[in-house]
Amino acid sequence: MVAGIGEREPMKSSIDVITKRRDRLLELLDLGKTQAEARAILVDEGFPADRDTIWRDLAALKVEWQKANVEDFEVLRNRQLAILETIEKVNWMGTVPSDTIREARMIRKDISSLLGLDAATKSVSASITLDEPDWVVEFRRASQGLSEADYPQIWEFIRSLPRKARTIDASCLPPKELTDGLT
Repeated sequence: MVAGIGEREPMKSSIDVITKRRDRLLELLDLGKTQAEARAILVDEGFPADRDTIWRDLAALKVEWQKANVEDFEVLRNRQLAILETIEKVNWMGTVPSDTIREARMIRKDISSLLGLDAATKSVSASITLDEPDWVVEFRRASQGLSEADYPQIWEFIRSLPRKARTIDASCLPPKELTDGLT
């Protein structure tokens, strides 16, 4: 982005400044400071630290935490859990208005998402089409609602139906010499 007449171009921080700011941000958050408090302290200490910068730093740190610091990530997750349990306790006690509780939960959700503490989710949708013969579909319809005790009668009826004589093709039988003596 090029600055217009009378405008300043935003200052770009060096990698060294960014690294020091992020390290200090981690220290402040570890001390229990809020993001707003941490930002104010960073500005007082001479770091370029507007709100967007802090969010970018946290997003970058999230990736680093997930890759390198599983233990630290677990500590953050446990701290998030403790905060949510406190919100739950205050909600049950009724000492804080429910609107305030709702807002606190929404903020914690955003922070949790930003820090990558939310579990990954995946949806799976499947559709199965069975190509069944019409007689199978008709049998299912006709037998719907019958009890398990009714099925033996159905099987008995099916077995009693006349059968067409089946002819066996001699080519599928084993040669006579293999079957001699097997009676």
